[in-house]
Amino acid sequence: MMRARAFTALLLVIPLACSSSTPGTTPPREDASSRRDAASTDAVATTDSARDAAADAAADAWTDGQGSELPSNEALAAWLQPVFAQGYVHGMVVGVLDATGSAVYGFGTVGTTGIAPTGDTIFQIGSVSKTFTGLLLASQVAGGALSASEPVQNLLPASVTVPTWHGLPITLQDLTTHTSGLPEAPTNLTPTDPLNPWAGYSVQDLYTFLNGYALPYAPGTQFVYSDVGEGLLGLALSLKAGTTYDGDVQSVIAGPLGLVDTTSMLSASQQPRLAPAYDGDLNPIEAWTFTEADAPAGALRSTVNDLLVYGAAQAGVTTSPIAAAMTLSHKPITQSFDLTDEIGYNWIVSPGNILWHNGGLYGGAAFVGFDPVEHKVVAILLDTGALNTPTPVFSDVPTSLGLLLMHWLQGTPPPPVDTLLPALVSVPTQTLANLVGTYDFSGMDSMQVTLNGDTLEANADWLWYFPAKLYPTSATTFNLRAVQASVSFEVGGDGGASGLTLTAEGQSLQGTKS
Repeated sequence: MMRARAFTALLLVIPLACSSSTPGTTPPREDASSRRDAASTDAVATTDSARDAAADAAADAWTDGQGSELPSNEALAAWLQPVFAQGYVHGMVVGVLDATGSAVYGFGTVGTTGIAPTGDTIFQIGSVSKTFTGLLLASQVAGGALSASEPVQNLLPASVTVPTWHGLPITLQDLTTHTSGLPEAPTNLTPTDPLNPWAGYSVQDLYTFLNGYALPYAPGTQFVYSDVGEGLLGLALSLKAGTTYDGDVQSVIAGPLGLVDTTSMLSASQQPRLAPAYDGDLNPIEAWTFTEADAPAGALRSTVNDLLVYGAAQAGVTTSPIAAAMTLSHKPITQSFDLTDEIGYNWIVSPGNILWHNGGLYGGAAFVGFDPVEHKVVAILLDTGALNTPTPVFSDVPTSLGLLLMHWLQGTPPPPVDTLLPALVSVPTQTLANLVGTYDFSGMDSMQVTLNGDTLEANADWLWYFPAKLYPTSATTFNLRAVQASVSFEVGGDGGASGLTLTAEGQSLQGTKS
């Protein structure tokens, strides 16, 4: 659910043909009137009307790149072609929007149908959900119902004790800026299915974790991306509102904005439009499931059509009844992932007036970015897992594509994608066969490297995403695609391997061939 952070995610104990809309019109919408079984007919009609009005306002003047800053269908398809040609993505929908209009393109196929996804295809959006959670907080703060400095302890049952640092409490702002001192994942998360790590992690499990956890430093002083912190934030807000997380999202955000397909609880009519999920090696995989304890960190499903409406309101292209809360959520509060990025209410604030967030699950990926000054929006949804490549310029496929597209809309055409992806080479089968074997790691179970046809695969019980394909960049070096990682084999004069090094985010594990 997180921005690419590969090495910790490796360990089992730490989870997480081109078509377009007709120019000048909104993309065709499938019936979404049954989004929530509990919704009344009048409420749904109002929601549909709001979404249609927002989409019409954004799309009236677009002419397929002619007289517009939006990229044309052909230009975008040609630019993205290497991503599909090299097998990084199974299905993808890209939406772009500015003050002149919008365009939505579908690439690849939905499942095995041979039909390209559309703006109404539903995808898992992973950690883009966090921007909705941040907006829920911002709406409470902007409306005066809460203070950002409110200790989260005050919103929880008396039986729960949130850890403090020498009496300094974790505040709501600490949670939305990932500076709470809580870890990325709770220490008592023990998945029964490593490919669906958050399933079954209950609210009581979260409370048990909080009651026993000791903070390693003072809240508000260090940025450490925390899925469990985001789950806690959303849970606390829904408890205050007296509803569920999805209920809070619907009443505060989705309903007012007209987002008819943004929900963590798909209706019977929506379920057929959910894109089947694929892992980073393009194998079918089940979608993740969530509970109230972790839903705020990554449970939402959505469409590119909905996310363009969401982005248009965020970027000031359209008016919104929650505009004040949106503006508050954009304000940078503290440093984020690196020296150039900051974070507000979960929005990453990057140079060039770009606010964005991504989402990565084992069977899906997402990106939403916008420029509130020049009023540009990009939304990308994929049915394919994490999609990381260990290159400094292009380390995470959906995020890299999204940020490059944002710069494209701002007037800087991106470099060809194939110049950014790691070059793959052909390695003789016999050379690959020399690398097959069992590799032992200190303090951990061994890893098995096998040859499946002309492809090396690796498997180990202590790694969540395995067996995994190894993609050669030389005769002895290989990339993984589910996480930002690489494998380098130590080879002797006879061509046989004596060991390997598994590297991710600057950290390495050494394995000796037995």
